[in-house]
Amino acid sequence: MKKTLLKVLSVAVAITLFTACDNSEENGAQPEITAEDKNLANDDANADMEFDLAEEEAIQVYEASANSNGRVATVEGIDACVSITASEDSEFKDNQLVYTKTVTLDFGTEGCSNESGDRVRKGIVTLTHTFTLGGEDNAFAGQYTISLDGYEVNGTKIEGTRTRTSEKVAEGQFVHTAVLTGGKITFEDGTEVTREAEWSMTHSLGGERTLTGSATGTNRNGTAYTTTISEDAPVVTTLSCDIASKLLWIPVSGSKHIQAGDRSITLDFGTGECDKVATLTVETGDNSTTTEIEIGRWRKRND
Repeated sequence: MKKTLLKVLSVAVAITLFTACDNSEENGAQPEITAEDKNLANDDANADMEFDLAEEEAIQVYEASANSNGRVATVEGIDACVSITASEDSEFKDNQLVYTKTVTLDFGTEGCSNESGDRVRKGIVTLTHTFTLGGEDNAFAGQYTISLDGYEVNGTKIEGTRTRTSEKVAEGQFVHTAVLTGGKITFEDGTEVTREAEWSMTHSLGGERTLTGSATGTNRNGTAYTTTISEDAPVVTTLSCDIASKLLWIPVSGSKHIQAGDRSITLDFGTGECDKVATLTVETGDNSTTTEIEIGRWRKRND
């Protein structure tokens, strides 16, 4: 009888221990940060920076052509091997001046490398700037549209069209709304990320930009994700970091929240340092686990 009772108790204890281990995350254990979590967070941060860089370079060329009557050979900060063209047109329509200017950056099909050799690009970036002036209230309205054709960065293909409208809210301060449609990033291993986004950006002439808004799409595993930047913790980016490209907006503070399936991820960019490091946090219930990741370059997939 005693042996039977001991066997029953042993089985009960084993079942209890197995159940506790099997449900450890639900019962309070720290969640594990997976390679997929790191890939998702890194891809999200880098996607925004690559679309930003393509836009900023095109705007830099646009401004240079405006100061040289449309004749552009080279532009400071732009790779010397880029072929640059610019054209413009204007007309009066419905008592309004309609002005359109287009600049094109052609990186070629063989690969155009920057001075340090760590960024090789192909394809075409086209910026179209359209504005109207006049009408009954003599209003001004304008927008930039950036489109990518066969564009690659170090073998990573980047697609999509981004449209940015602007509004002046104070002296030296502008609010921009940037909408990305048809965003797609295809990596050398054949995996891909899709992206649609709408960001509200407060832009200061002092070199900082504050972002809020959201993005949606699918990650490299085909899982749907949503990225949100709230007004409570807006992401601040800057051009003043000491890096090779002075046109690359680097996030230095604020945070993003990424939801992909059952994974809840926060990417915190710090308190203002230009270190290109972010803190990744994975949350499960009241528990969380954190680690640091480096951002700013496309990297091999974490395994």
